[in-house]
Amino acid sequence: MKLFKIWILPSLVFGCILFFWQFLSFAALNLHENAQQYTPLQDSICKVLQTFNLKEGGYMLPQPQPGLSPEAWESQNAILSQNPWIRMNYYTSRNVSMIKPLLLGFLSDLILGIIILWILHQCAKESKLKHILISTVIGIIAFIYIPLTNHIWFPSFDIWAYAIDAIIPFAAIGLVYSAFKIKT
Repeated sequence: MKLFKIWILPSLVFGCILFFWQFLSFAALNLHENAQQYTPLQDSICKVLQTFNLKEGGYMLPQPQPGLSPEAWESQNAILSQNPWIRMNYYTSRNVSMIKPLLLGFLSDLILGIIILWILHQCAKESKLKHILISTVIGIIAFIYIPLTNHIWFPSFDIWAYAIDAIIPFAAIGLVYSAFKIKT
């Protein structure tokens, strides 16, 4: 019973908070809309891309071809830098099944919930405000390390949505932890 009360139940609650927030952020509130915009040209663009028989993968266009000397690379890069550019992920088909992504998403949120719970248990004697701050700082660390660092190099249109994603659910976890003051 103690294992359930100290670890299992709080981890499930934390995982559910993260999972539910992701649903709100990406679907219900659509905070990431700027990075997933619709274009009426989508069918034409996809048809043109299919004609190239690209292999699945991530592409950044344009860029200098591999194997150039440093001087040739810099020269070609200077010319290319005056053009529009694209970062894209190309897939040969779209899997619309939601089961596997939902299960894997919840599993990753559950694991993150366990990690956050472990960290908060290490600080169990701290104040309620500190629990909220510690949990929020975990979200901010995750934000700075991946979305913000990527944004610095490859500007993303939904960076503020990721910032909100890093604060609200993590602060909620700290609030829940402090409200119930789970004793280890």
